[in-house]
Amino acid sequence: MIRRYTLILIWLFAGLTNTSGYNGDSLRVPSINDLILSLETADSDTAKVHALINLSLHYRYSDIDSVKYFLDEASLYLDSEIKPADAAQIYYLYNYYYFLKGDYEQALEYCHKGLEVLTDLDGNEIIKGDLLRAKGSTYAQTGMFELALESFLESEILYRKVAYKTGLFGTLNNIGVLYIKLESYNQAAEIFKELESMVDMNNPLFVTVAVNLGYVYYELGDFDLARKNLNHALNLKDVDKRAYGLSYFKLGEIYTAENELDKALSSFNESIKVYDEIFGNEIEKVQSLLGIANIYLLKKDYARAFDFASKAYEVTEQNHALIEQKNSLKLLYRIKRAEGAYKPALEYFEAFKAISDSLKDDETNAALGQLTAEFEYKDKEAQLLLREKTRALESEATIKKQRYLTIFLSFLSILGLLIIAILFYIYNQKKQHYELLSRKNEEIELQKEKLVQTNQIKNRLFSIIAHDLRGPLTSLHGLIMLVESKSISRDEMQMMFGELVKHFTQVSSLLNNLLQWSQSQMDGYKVLPEFFNINELIQDKAQLLKQRINEKELHFKFESEPFEVYADKNMIDLVLQNLISNAIKYCHSGDMIEITTRVKKDNVAVISVRDTGIGIPKEKIPKILSDQFFSTSGTRNEKGTGLGLMLCKDFVTRNGGEFWVNSTSGEGSSFYFTLPINPPSE
Repeated sequence: MIRRYTLILIWLFAGLTNTSGYNGDSLRVPSINDLILSLETADSDTAKVHALINLSLHYRYSDIDSVKYFLDEASLYLDSEIKPADAAQIYYLYNYYYFLKGDYEQALEYCHKGLEVLTDLDGNEIIKGDLLRAKGSTYAQTGMFELALESFLESEILYRKVAYKTGLFGTLNNIGVLYIKLESYNQAAEIFKELESMVDMNNPLFVTVAVNLGYVYYELGDFDLARKNLNHALNLKDVDKRAYGLSYFKLGEIYTAENELDKALSSFNESIKVYDEIFGNEIEKVQSLLGIANIYLLKKDYARAFDFASKAYEVTEQNHALIEQKNSLKLLYRIKRAEGAYKPALEYFEAFKAISDSLKDDETNAALGQLTAEFEYKDKEAQLLLREKTRALESEATIKKQRYLTIFLSFLSILGLLIIAILFYIYNQKKQHYELLSRKNEEIELQKEKLVQTNQIKNRLFSIIAHDLRGPLTSLHGLIMLVESKSISRDEMQMMFGELVKHFTQVSSLLNNLLQWSQSQMDGYKVLPEFFNINELIQDKAQLLKQRINEKELHFKFESEPFEVYADKNMIDLVLQNLISNAIKYCHSGDMIEITTRVKKDNVAVISVRDTGIGIPKEKIPKILSDQFFSTSGTRNEKGTGLGLMLCKDFVTRNGGEFWVNSTSGEGSSFYFTLPINPPSE
């Protein structure tokens, strides 16, 4: 796939019409003189709000900061008695402003505010659909694709209800963009081809289809079709100028891929000219600035390359755009490295690495937070389930009792025998209900036991995290205190650094195993099998762990003919990582680690990891293959959590394989697992 800097696509924003109503298909607003006159002659709060909203709309394609200025003026009337639809329109335009600024948290907050004021749906279907669509675009831009799709589908329902074709067009466009962000380019192409038939090619709305098709065909490698659509977008009039900027940028990337560097440079410069005309859209210039810097890097004009990359970095710092800032730092590092300026190259690389680690830490913290929330949610869910079931049964029994008592009182004189039958029936019904309630209580008790067991696992996880993270952090704190007080020499400091690196490597492996295990315990965790070369994966793992093998002075052997297996590559990657790491952990200096692969006659691959280390006593083998935490220290007192082999067995089983071990104490261990060569037959 051809490398790109930042994926910025056209999310189609709806609702950008004048305030005379929310059912028009036109994106045009009155002239600026008419708008100023309407504001000066406004005789009510509602009229002033309409004028200010329309002034915001007038500047939406040319001066984004002016949009916010008039919105701030309009927001002063939010506490007055203006229509909910007008308040929703103000919040919607705030979303539009913060979305273009890259502040997606603020953009999402204003979507929620807009939806909250629309308590009455009647007559407000279109503006609510617009807010839902904007909400979906914001979710998608932050990677929450499931929530984005849910919002898009809700907006589609509202648009279809009132036959609003423009809104429906925009929703389908945004679903297509969502497919692009999911890298499902063929599905995205199908959506945009369908949209081609919905509007005339000269309609300003068509620009979104043309630009996004340009992006799709670029990713599919069809540069001619991509260029055709992008040039068509550039020929359309009265459209969002961002479409021109995006089209020129993507043409620059196409020419870069075709090594036509002068044409690429011209396209990137045209893109920047467009964004210069749209005040406040500095962040969208970053990708073009980086594109120009990359061209000069390819031309070995390092001074100009550094100048444009620096400009891009300054913009990202001012706008707190971490992803774009990371890309800028990476290019600055490449420029200085190519120039031979290794000291500044190292500084840029360290800054790039810090931001990359920060982004990864955010993902890890979110995953751990999700795990904790899952435990709390299931506990509350069980309590609510017990309460609701008990209430439902009691309510049902009470209703039936009142019904039969009414019949008894009404026909007392003539239905004596029937009364006896009814009472007997009620007795049986009560008995059945109490039996049912008893069974439900037993089921709930079983659920409670499962929750207790799950909670114990959670406590064990948090205990591991607290214990194994505290040591390296304490060591780091101690080293910092010693350095600050100048109590140790440089040689002593270097010795301690080596020990700290080893501790933090163990912590990294611990966190990776904990995160993979916690994800595997959640509902909906999917296995994604594919064909891949198992021997190449083994060689990659061996290369990654080569330093640890050399540190222990171990011998490593791997020879096999290449062949492919059908499994989840990420899962098997973790299996090999844990098995080879365990072999290193339990070997003495001079021991041998040998990996073999072969294909059996029944089209099943067998992979073995054998070592001549300390081995495993027979009575402990069932424990390490169980679902319980079990771990022992390595030959150099290396620590473990017991999660590694649990994950190995679980992931191999999920991929349709088997996992077993042969070991003799004092002689070494051999771990085996199988994987399918072909997908399972239907």
